[in-house]
Amino acid sequence: MKAYLLIMALVLQMMGISYAQEMGTVEEMAAQQTALMDDKLSLSGEQKIQVETINRLYTQKQVDLMNSSGSMFFKVGDMKEIGRSKAEALKAVLTEEQMKIYEDEVIPILKKQMKKKRKS
Repeated sequence: MKAYLLIMALVLQMMGISYAQEMGTVEEMAAQQTALMDDKLSLSGEQKIQVETINRLYTQKQVDLMNSSGSMFFKVGDMKEIGRSKAEALKAVLTEEQMKIYEDEVIPILKKQMKKKRKS
């Protein structure tokens, strides 16, 4: 029984590593998000720097959570909290109009990209 649990733990850990490799590095993912946001939101130079920092920070938090042990079921709430915290950080940088575009256009694109990468 212990051997079975050890094997399952190793398989799950490998799946997490595989998932992270498929998604790219934190820097690559944050850069992709920033490029999309710059395109859709017409960020100023200062905003772009701040947004990239925010994207890197919260992408790292998401990757760390995905690579942590535990059930995906329990990670969903934590992922939503990371998303809420990121939105709050972005509200301090973006205008109200940019924030509306982010919520209405950028978030759906990012979710679609994430689903596509998970399926492949």
